Amino acid sequence: MATITARQQRRLQRSFHLLAAATLLYYVYVPAAHSVHDLVRFVAFPVLALTGLAMWQAARLRRAVRLFRQGWGFRRPRAEEREDPAADGAARRRVDRAGPSSR
Repeated sequence: MATITARQQRRLQRSFHLLAAATLLYYVYVPAAHSVHDLVRFVAFPVLALTGLAMWQAARLRRAVRLFRQGWGFRRPRAEEREDPAADGAARRRVDRAGPSSR
């Protein structure tokens, strides 16, 4: 899978954002711009909104994509779900608190 660098992503977003903004400006300031009415309503304005949000929240989006690729690693697996439950710090503390009498 080809990856895109953060720099390339920013450039693409800026290009689409500027192109959509130019289309919107053309629609607003040219009197006979009714020919681009549907283009502005259904393409340019949503592209402006999405690219603006993407540029604003780029770090959060990158983190979300990374977590999605890792299988939504939002929660830490429980001790019984891990391969080695003894590696869990809480399990080790419980054993240590029990003391030598339980061994």
